[in-house]
Amino acid sequence: MQSWILESLLCKAKFLSIRVIWSNELKHDTPPTASFKHRSIVMNENWYNTDEIIFQLAHELGHILTGDRYDSALYQQTFNHHALIEYKANLGAIELLLPYYCENVSANSANSSDFINLFCIPSHLTEDVTKLMLLYYKKSQQTPH
Repeated sequence: MQSWILESLLCKAKFLSIRVIWSNELKHDTPPTASFKHRSIVMNENWYNTDEIIFQLAHELGHILTGDRYDSALYQQTFNHHALIEYKANLGAIELLLPYYCENVSANSANSSDFINLFCIPSHLTEDVTKLMLLYYKKSQQTPH
């Protein structure tokens, strides 16, 4: 795991007044969770695949940053509404992580598969990663340096 990226995300959370709590009392397959209302995230220190932790943290930050005020009502929503909330958090996570990859890789060398593998992003998001990566490079070319 790239610890400097994790530290950077934790600093971003702190800057945005989002509390991140690490628990070692959870089972290895208990996923992290976020509370918009309390601006808090609970991360599982015992997660069975430590390589997924960076994406998980970015995903939970995405929940709070997208402004979905779902909290405990999430699991009382319809499947489609729940899926939309999760999808938006995934997109937010990808957008949070793109600079860590794209600022070190030229647009010509960038590869969405490398990005997905680096951050253990679910493969069903490949098309979204590709689109957001292209958009990221397009915006960075328009921004004066």
